[in-house]
Amino acid sequence: MRIGIAGPMTLELLRPHLPDAVRLPRGYPFPMTALLVAELLEMGHEVTAFTTSTDIAEPYVVSNAPFTLCVAPSRPRHRARGLFREEIDGLTRVLRAHPCDVVHAHWTYEFALAALASGMPPLVTVHDSATAVLLQFRDAHRLVRWMLNARTLRRAPYLSAVSPYIWSALPQPAKQRAAIIPNFVSHRVGAQVLPPEARGSYVISVCNGFTRLKNLQTALLGFHQALSRVLGIRYVLVGQDCEVGGPAYRFCEEHGCLDNVVFAGPVPYAQVLEKVAGAAIMLHPSYEESFGMSVLEAMALGTPVVAGDHSGNMPNLIENGRTGWLCDVSSPAAIADALCALFAGRALRDRIGEAARDTACKKYSAPVVVNQYLNAYKRVLAGHPLTPESCLCN
Repeated sequence: MRIGIAGPMTLELLRPHLPDAVRLPRGYPFPMTALLVAELLEMGHEVTAFTTSTDIAEPYVVSNAPFTLCVAPSRPRHRARGLFREEIDGLTRVLRAHPCDVVHAHWTYEFALAALASGMPPLVTVHDSATAVLLQFRDAHRLVRWMLNARTLRRAPYLSAVSPYIWSALPQPAKQRAAIIPNFVSHRVGAQVLPPEARGSYVISVCNGFTRLKNLQTALLGFHQALSRVLGIRYVLVGQDCEVGGPAYRFCEEHGCLDNVVFAGPVPYAQVLEKVAGAAIMLHPSYEESFGMSVLEAMALGTPVVAGDHSGNMPNLIENGRTGWLCDVSSPAAIADALCALFAGRALRDRIGEAARDTACKKYSAPVVVNQYLNAYKRVLAGHPLTPESCLCN
């Protein structure tokens, strides 16, 4: 079976499967799809990866059996003005030129619509709620994305949702065609686990964007309150808008909470994992999470996570008090109390971190989840329906 994977990808993660001299186009800061490609290749499957890039003008194809990478051009700006037609058409042409037995499209936007137009049997994975995103941002770009999502959910014969939270947000007809298959954590992550005594006395947040939904503002105020009760701790901020002089830094200047905050900004994926592995606690203050990939990676690294008790998939991913700590992330005082409770004794952090790592290995490891996707591909090819639990491995 030759498997096509279509979606945004961090292309550098695929370099080990390509000739050394290949110059890769610019990819996306989204490791999940590239890691799925890598896992399938390591399991012995033939795989073709389909994605787009903004720094090429013509389709880019490179092959190194059993792997082929196909990249279609994408406009760097104003894609929504044309309803993503150029991206959808370009992806469709590349997909048709490199047919597979099944194509697995990620997200319900241009990649899904191209997969549906390709003529190949398609599985579409729903990674977010387009309605929730539109209600949060209320702009023309998200409105167009919502329209693409609605079109995909009407037409896709086979769907998977990355969490029970996302499955519950699907329209009823789409629920009847959807399995629940979570994201997975790569074995590469587990290899970076540090012993408790090697961890630093710092809290970390990995947050791309200083938006209301990410809620880093409340987290900073909560850390500032905790700092007066737990001496010597630091708060390391990683990601877009978290650099010195950026939006998070300016917020701290305006609110007098710069003390002991480290503004690391965007760093490569491998360095993100290193910083999370060395942290005492991950604080994930987001108001809404479709799945919570950075939270799962922290769990796999044995780093206790503090997250929102009503933040999308967080209550499904974290068992409060056992594999993490859930609190009211709209309250700086509640965040401060959670941090102080975990810093009060290393034994509690160690116990939570160990249980979290065990859960990540048993439920969300690459072999477990990738085999669920393989079950889904087989059902798609056989014409069998998908249900929430239809792809679970026995």
